[in-house]
Amino acid sequence: MRSYNPKVDILAQEFKDRMIQALGDSTLTQEAIADALATTQGTISRWLNYTSEVHTPAFALAVIPKEISVPLLRFLARAHGYELKMQTEKEELDGRLDDEALAITKELGSLIGDFQEHPEKKPALLRHLDRMEREIVHARSEIESQ
Repeated sequence: MRSYNPKVDILAQEFKDRMIQALGDSTLTQEAIADALATTQGTISRWLNYTSEVHTPAFALAVIPKEISVPLLRFLARAHGYELKMQTEKEELDGRLDDEALAITKELGSLIGDFQEHPEKKPALLRHLDRMEREIVHARSEIESQ
């Protein structure tokens, strides 16, 4: 894609890189993605071609298998300063203490994964861990006082 905005060109290139990486990390093929979208493998190939003016349409992320779409959605969310997290199943958490501990454990795993992908975010991640630690200490003191 050729744009008048260099940032658009860079993001388009990074998006294609992420899609190629996600394909390589999965057992899926371009044909499998094409089947999910009721299109041809040639179309998928053009989406991945760096010199092509054709790009992956946003709606495709809702249809293609999650092994490919989730890494791409994470990339897009982070480009806007957001974090993509899996929605917790309603029956998984019911407000009990062990459920809250499970949610904290998942959050810690997410932070570690984020740091591994983006080590430049270390100061922000450390601030987040400090805030979590204060909450844990507060919860412990409340429990111990009862």
